Amino acid sequence: MLAQMLASGQSTVTWTKRASVLMGITLALILLLPSSALAHPLGNFTVNRYSRLTIEQNQIHLTYIVDMAEIPAHQERTEMDTNGDSMVDQAEQEVYVTQLLATLPTQLNLQLNGAAQSWTPVQHQLPFPTGQAGLPTLRLVTEWSTPFDAQTALRQAEYHDTTYADHIGWQ
Repeated sequence: MLAQMLASGQSTVTWTKRASVLMGITLALILLLPSSALAHPLGNFTVNRYSRLTIEQNQIHLTYIVDMAEIPAHQERTEMDTNGDSMVDQAEQEVYVTQLLATLPTQLNLQLNGAAQSWTPVQHQLPFPTGQAGLPTLRLVTEWSTPFDAQTALRQAEYHDTTYADHIGWQ
């Protein structure tokens, strides 16, 4: 390309100026893109789920995260707002989380050597990060544990997350 420019009479100074302007425009566009646009790459309707199992000496730990984009977060917040004041206070959040902590273990299925394991909640967080257009999203972060007998040979382990199976989103 440089050879073509030189053959056409363009100087390397002109080429350098054009390249600098193009790089400046590209950098400006990257910096001006809203970072929240990258938060839910599948759209504002997604319910994304993440599970991480960690095996320790006598415990199996599960980190389970639900990340709801703006639309399902609005639907959940409307459901949480039991007093209808358009605000989700701490008491309403706790009722919501208590209900989830009661139902999630039946959908986070772990079997060791064919035997179903039961999860015990360890801790949870329910922040509402800001999404596109300043709308809140919902991010439920939970930690669970179940006892694990290290003396028993572990031949087979199966884990299935069947939560929010009717929603689009990554898992």
